[in-house]
Amino acid sequence: MKQVGILGGSGYTGSELLRLLTTHPDYEVKVVTGDSMAGHMVHELYPSLALAYPNLTYQAMKPEFMDGLDAVFCALPHGISQTVVPKSSIM
Repeated sequence: MKQVGILGGSGYTGSELLRLLTTHPDYEVKVVTGDSMAGHMVHELYPSLALAYPNLTYQAMKPEFMDGLDAVFCALPHGISQTVVPKSSIM
């Protein structure tokens, strides 16, 4: 099973990624960032994802959270993506 992360998982695109990944047998979401929702459970914002992610918590963006993941999806706004992604170890 591939372990993945989502940058910007509290917005619309990030929530759709979370939803789509619930149906994929080969991927497990290990980390999801959402600075405005840091510390909150995913299911607090998206109750429909409670069964799929009962313990997944939004984290503040720190590049080291992405270490060891097989893939990272970026759902951040363009202006933020261009500053975060080059600084991380995911490239």
